[in-house]
Amino acid sequence: PPFIDRVSELAFLDELAARPGGQLYVLYGRRRVGKTALLREFCRSRPHVYFQAAQVPDSDNLSQFHAAAADALDESGLRAARFESWEALLGYLAQRADQRLVVVLDEFPYLCEADPGLPSRIQRFWDHQGQQSNLMLALSGSAVSFMENKVLAGRSALFGRRTGQQELLPLPLPAAVRFFPGWSLADQFRAYGALGGMPMYLAQFDPRRSFPENVSQALLRPQSLLYEEPANLLRSELRDPQVYNGILEAVAAGLTRPNEIAGRVGVQVTALSHYLPVLQSLRLLRRTVSITDRAPDKRSRGRYFLADNFLRFWYRFVLPNRSLLEMDLGDEVWRNQVSPMFDQFLGATFE
Repeated sequence: PPFIDRVSELAFLDELAARPGGQLYVLYGRRRVGKTALLREFCRSRPHVYFQAAQVPDSDNLSQFHAAAADALDESGLRAARFESWEALLGYLAQRADQRLVVVLDEFPYLCEADPGLPSRIQRFWDHQGQQSNLMLALSGSAVSFMENKVLAGRSALFGRRTGQQELLPLPLPAAVRFFPGWSLADQFRAYGALGGMPMYLAQFDPRRSFPENVSQALLRPQSLLYEEPANLLRSELRDPQVYNGILEAVAAGLTRPNEIAGRVGVQVTALSHYLPVLQSLRLLRRTVSITDRAPDKRSRGRYFLADNFLRFWYRFVLPNRSLLEMDLGDEVWRNQVSPMFDQFLGATFE
C-alpha cells in the first residue's frame, strides 16, 4: 500500500534521531495499523538494521538478527564473528556506530516470548553501553497490553530507559480517504465507514473499481484477506477467543450495557470485569459514560461500543450472512442485505 500521512510521527522520530547520545524508542499499536511501514519509511534515508522477529527459538532469532545486521552494514568482520547473546551483538553494534545507527527490533513480544529475560538483558546493555552510544534502538510490538505492561510500565525492566514512545493509531478520516483519490466524497466516506483507518484494510480496496464492487470483492468474498480478519485478530491476541467474540457480536447487535452483554453471551455480569478491559486494551472496544453520571468509574454504569469501523461492518453484515457468502453470493448479499441498510449503518460514523 502507499505510505500516507504519519507526518507528526515521522517528525517525532526525526527529532529523536537528531538528539545526541543513545535513544531508546518504543512503538506499539494494533496489528495492521502500519507500525512496520512507519519504521521502514523512517529508516529509508539513514543507516539502519531492521529485524522482524518470528515465533521461533531464541537462538534462531539471534542468528537471524546477526545475519540481518551483517547484510545491512556489509561488514565481513561482523559476518564472521560469533555472538552468544543479544547483549554481545548489540554491544558490537554500539561500538561500531560512529554515527547515528537505527536498530529496529520489530515484533519485540515474540523475542520476549522465546526469552522472557530479554528486557532485563537489554536494560543491562543500555545502562552500560547503549545510552552513551550512537544507537537508536526501536522496540516495536503489536501486542498492546504486553508493550504497555512489560515494556512501558513501572515494573518493567526497561522502565525509565526509553527516551520516546508512541502508540500508533488508525488513520483519521482526512488521511484515510487519500487511498481513493478519484472517488466522490460520499464514496470516500462510505469506504471509511466500512474499513476505518487501518492502512492494511484500506489497501484492500481498489480505487479503480466502484465502491459496491470493492465491498463485494474485499469484504463479502470468503477468499479475501479481510473475510477472516476478526477471527484471526482474536486468535493472535487471545488464548480463548470464544467469549470475546461473543461480546463483540453482542455489542455490534446494539447491546451496549454490561447486563445486556452478559445475558447475550451467557456469562455472569461479574465475569465481564475480566473480559471487557482486555478488549479495551486491544483497542477493539471503547467505553463511554454519561456526563451526568456521579460514579463514572463504576464499570456497571458505562456503555460499550465497537471502536473500529471495520469490526462494526463485519459483525453487522458479514457474520450474519456467512452461509450465503460461503456459497459465493456476495453480490446478492450486497444488493439485499448491505445496500438497503448501509446509510443507516453509517449514522454512527457520521456522528
